[in-house]
Amino acid sequence: MSAATFDSIAAPPAASLPQSERVDFDYKPIPVSAPVSMVLGLCSLVAFLPAVGVIGFLIATAGFVTAVTAWRTIRRHDGAGLWMAALGGLLSLTGLAGGAAYHSVAYATELPPDHTRLDFTADIAQRALAPTGTYSESIKRLDGEKVFLKGYMYPEAKTEDITSFIFVKDSGDCCFGGKPKVTDMIRVDMTGDTTDFTTGLVSVAGTFELRPEGGTKDVDPIFRIKATQSGPASTSF
Repeated sequence: MSAATFDSIAAPPAASLPQSERVDFDYKPIPVSAPVSMVLGLCSLVAFLPAVGVIGFLIATAGFVTAVTAWRTIRRHDGAGLWMAALGGLLSLTGLAGGAAYHSVAYATELPPDHTRLDFTADIAQRALAPTGTYSESIKRLDGEKVFLKGYMYPEAKTEDITSFIFVKDSGDCCFGGKPKVTDMIRVDMTGDTTDFTTGLVSVAGTFELRPEGGTKDVDPIFRIKATQSGPASTSF
C-alpha cells in the first residue's frame, strides 16, 4: 500500500474533527483529605458509645479539621470531592456535638439521689491509708456514706446472677492477670437485684463501709459497698 493510500485512510487530526465527535478530558483531582475526612466522620460516631466517648471526640475533631482542609483545597484548586468533604464534616460535627450532648446528659443523670460521686483512684486508692498503715481520716469519713463510683469487675468463676464481686480501679488489675493492691479493690455485695459479669467499665452505687477484717489473704478487700445498683457505666468519665 502506498504512502498516499495510507494517509488517505488515517484518522484526521483532532482539530479537523466535528465538535460532536471530539472527546474532552476534564479531569479534576480529588485530594486525599476528602475521602479521609469521610472515613473519620463515620468513625467519629463512636463518640455516642460510653466506653469510647473520649476517643470518639478526638476522632470527630480530627475528622472535622480534615474536612475543612479538604474543602479549602478543593475550592482553591478547582478539584473534585466537595461532597466527600461536606459529608465528612457533617458526620464529624454530629459525632462531636451530638456525642458531647449525649454524654453531658448521661453524666448529669447517672448519679442516684443522695449519693456522692467518687473517683476510685483519687478518692479511694490514693487516700486509703495513713502513713502508719491504718485507715486515713478521709476514708473514715466515707464510712456509712452513699457513694457512686466507676471501675471494673475482677473476673471470677461465676459470670451470671452475681450477688458479690470484687471491684477494682482499672482494667490492668481485672483483665491482665494482675493482683490488685488492697487499696485498689472493693468488695461489692448486692442488696437487691443480682448482676452479670462484664469486661467494660462498671458503675456501682451503694453504702460504703470499712472492712478491717480484710487484707489477710489474696484478693481480700479492706472496703465494702452494699450496692443497690451495679451495671455498665453510662459514661467513661
